[in-house]
Amino acid sequence: MRSDVEILIVGAGPVGLLLARLLRARGRDCLVIEKRPAAPAYSMAIGITPPSLEILEGLGLAEEFVSRGVKITDAHIHENGRYLGRVSFEKIPAAHRFILSLPQGETVEILARGLPVWRGVELTGLQPDANGVTAQVGERTIRYRYLIGCDGARSTVRSLAGIPVRTKTYRPRFVMGDFPDDTGWGAEAHLFFSARGAVESFPLPGGKRRWIAQTAAPRPSFGHPLPALRGEGWGEGMSDFQPEWQLAERFHVGRVILCGDAAHVMSPIGGQGMNVGFGDAVMLANELAGEKSFGRYEQARRRVFREAAARAARGMWLGTRRGPVWSALRRVFIRDVLLRPGMSERVAARFAMLSLVDLSRRQMLPELMDAADADPVKLSRTYRQFRLINRVVSRYRTILRRYVLDDMAREPNRVYRLVDIGAGGCEIAVWLLREARRRGLRLTVT
Repeated sequence: MRSDVEILIVGAGPVGLLLARLLRARGRDCLVIEKRPAAPAYSMAIGITPPSLEILEGLGLAEEFVSRGVKITDAHIHENGRYLGRVSFEKIPAAHRFILSLPQGETVEILARGLPVWRGVELTGLQPDANGVTAQVGERTIRYRYLIGCDGARSTVRSLAGIPVRTKTYRPRFVMGDFPDDTGWGAEAHLFFSARGAVESFPLPGGKRRWIAQTAAPRPSFGHPLPALRGEGWGEGMSDFQPEWQLAERFHVGRVILCGDAAHVMSPIGGQGMNVGFGDAVMLANELAGEKSFGRYEQARRRVFREAAARAARGMWLGTRRGPVWSALRRVFIRDVLLRPGMSERVAARFAMLSLVDLSRRQMLPELMDAADADPVKLSRTYRQFRLINRVVSRYRTILRRYVLDDMAREPNRVYRLVDIGAGGCEIAVWLLREARRRGLRLTVT
């Protein structure tokens, strides 16, 4: 066990591993510990959204993720055996116009490669103070500058730090399993709603498909009409769950900081939890790299979580209403409201979590700074222009060309620096860098 690292990350799930990679990319030394001796063999989260792929692209990992996963470009919706229509991601304003389906085990495998991860090691005590954290790790007492809890909904770090958590359990129950795919649907997702409940189906790599079915009992006997679920019994790799909502009262105590599910938990229906955790990791890495206080991190990520959790709860509520009346109302609402032209594109952007990226950007407004000779008037004008960009993300390229790049071109010999791009801001930064270089302008990103 190393004692010469400055940051200890507890939890080797996707969020903890991503945070470790982000910190190392920023020159910060860290160690990841995990009390489980091996990564879970079963699959949990599978959906990786376009903003998360942007983050992975910034680390040089997106290509491998995409090559190993399945690109979901369309989600088809049914109600009581009737086909209502589809939500397509092909026209969303993002660099990656699909949801990537990849089992969490493979996500962990890729992210963990080359990182210092100690498995079978448990945190048993901690004592934060103004200058760091004294941690009891196994049988050793080690001093760290920061200790980050990425250890999930039943967080040991949160418990040892004495941070209370509010919890709510939703009524719907679900069973989940991965089966060989004999549907012929390829890379399509299908959502089935009916008076009896809801079933969701998503493609997986390796010729498999995930099924999530609403049930009335914790461990049902399988009499479900869908072939993939009928007659399988309770097999290996299957699980039942009842979604929960959790929110820690504080995200940090001194230099002990919570990230991902340790800080907040939302309904997994909709696949937003891991991706919100990725956004947490990006902002926390930025804060740690700059030795900043964590009040802004908590405020920004709490707000993003509340919006994401409310959205997940609304979607789950709509899909799980039972009975013929609810089924008829849902059919009309989905067909005539959500899937009508113009609205279906907005629904796709919400599924892809693009609007949550916009919310995060508004929390961390970028500033275009002149590194050679800062002009307060020009900086103030640029700040206002970026606020406008954050509010109309789908049109940011036109606005950047008109207001920022043209303004920079008037003084082509100056050096400009784009700082604090925030979670999900990679797409803007990459595009802006390309355009600036094409015009011969000097722009760097930190």
